[in-house]
Amino acid sequence: MKNFQSHIEWAKRVNGNLTIRKATESDGNAFVNLYNQYYRHRKTSIDYFKWQFLDSPFKSQLFLVWDKDQLIAYSGLKIYVLSNNLSTGFVIDFLIDLAYRNRGLAFLLEDAIITYCNEHDVHLLTALPNQFGNAALMGMGWTTLAKIDSMVLDLKKVDRFTTIDSKPKENLEKTLKFHKDELFRSWRFDKSPVYKYEYVFNESNAAAITKLFFDSDNGITIGDIVDLVFSEEEESANTLIDEVIKYMSLKQVETLTCWAFPHTNLYNILICKGFKSIPGNRFFCLKPLSSEYEYLLSPYIWDLVEADSEVY
Repeated sequence: MKNFQSHIEWAKRVNGNLTIRKATESDGNAFVNLYNQYYRHRKTSIDYFKWQFLDSPFKSQLFLVWDKDQLIAYSGLKIYVLSNNLSTGFVIDFLIDLAYRNRGLAFLLEDAIITYCNEHDVHLLTALPNQFGNAALMGMGWTTLAKIDSMVLDLKKVDRFTTIDSKPKENLEKTLKFHKDELFRSWRFDKSPVYKYEYVFNESNAAAITKLFFDSDNGITIGDIVDLVFSEEEESANTLIDEVIKYMSLKQVETLTCWAFPHTNLYNILICKGFKSIPGNRFFCLKPLSSEYEYLLSPYIWDLVEADSEVY
């Protein structure tokens, strides 16, 4: 932490002419313009800006860095509760304009985020960055717990009406997840301006939340499992994945994807169904803001499903 403070002091000296503040509704166009300069395949909109930061039922904040009237960097934060009731600050939409990199702006943004977390009794930061964001976070003292691979199933090679029984191994430890109740799912999935999500149910009324998107690079439609809602994981997840495979096959989807850490039941189920682990471009990163929470720096106690983290 002492080293982190020295970086902040240096960054403040270097960037004394810049302004850092919280976003307001009037900043939407500037946010969208900077975002769309850097993301060719997933352009954003004012609707996303409002949904993510202004209309969210969770504490949300976007910190902006300005050079006079030009927006040059930002980082968002949402406060979520984990399944062990610990609040975590989830960092999203972290971006610095290329011309302003290597000037310590990441330290200034994180300083603003940590101040906000201290004000709201949050003692842990989490993030799901791409490789560039991961490198930046590591430079600020974060820990990368895992490189997240995608579980991929080629539906062209699957008999769409055949189910495969699987007997998953038990988890090594009780896994830790982000708490997701009806309020979360209503905002996150039903009101999302980015994707249209569909619920696939099995006979036990467990649900898989899925989306479709077109991969313009490969010219194929991909189905994506982004959440699972069930009470008895081993039984329900097994039949639930079968229902998703059938549903996606009937919709002529060519590839089905999901995330699953290798130590989880879900991973074993997906392997039994024919999914392959493909190296991805996402990382799961943590930064405890107190030594009391350093026990969370183990990938084996975490279980993540979400595969569309850019709108998490």
